[in-house]
Order: sequence, then structure tokens, then C-alpha cells
Amino acid sequence: MRTHFDDAWVSGHDHFIGAVQLPDPDGRHVAAAAIHTNARYIVTDNLKHFPTGHLAPLGIELVSADEMLASLLERQTPDALEIIRDQRTTLRTRPSLPAYLENLTARGLPLLAAGLNPHHNVLATR
Repeated sequence: MRTHFDDAWVSGHDHFIGAVQLPDPDGRHVAAAAIHTNARYIVTDNLKHFPTGHLAPLGIELVSADEMLASLLERQTPDALEIIRDQRTTLRTRPSLPAYLENLTARGLPLLAAGLNPHHNVLATR
């Protein structure tokens, strides 16, 4: 993460850890970092360790990677389609578009796959 997103590394949040109550105490540093940076969202697929009832009072919403990517696709459609089209070209074996969408669904991204489905013509070009 630090190689590509150095500014995503958070420090100085340790004093918030004790105030965070979660089912898995090992996740408290994540919520503490979110509090420290005034983050509105925690993006994770580890949903069971971050119950809404624990995060809502902190002003933090839990979002799955699939929800986040589908939302980005909806809000930034042209840019998102270009990124996904470019990403597909880097695959060693380039699957057909239906196979690619099935793969996204199988890997836990059904909302993203459904959002991409209407854009067959755009994604198939290049």
C-alpha cells in the first residue's frame, strides 16, 4: 500500500484505539485511524468485524469494496470505464467480456459486474 498510496498511511491515531469497541479488538486501529483522519467510510470486506452499531456513533459508515467500486462507476462512469478497460488489457489471458463479468461476480464484486454489464460496447472496444 505504501508503495502506491503513501499518503494513505496513517499515524498519530493510537490515542483513539482505547475508545473504540469492536467485536475483534485487532480491528480497533482501523476505526481509530478513521476517527483521526475524519474519514466518513471504512472500505473493507471484513464486514462482521465492523458492525454498523459500533461505527455509526463515530460518524463512520462501513462499505464493502464492491459497494465502493459500484458507486465510483456510477458517479465517475467515463473515467471508471477507461480504467477498467485498461486493466483488462493487462491480463495475461484476456477473457471475453461476459467471462470477465462472471469472474468479477465470483470474486465478490457482483454490484460492479452488474453496473458494468450495460457498457458492453464501451468495454469491448480497444
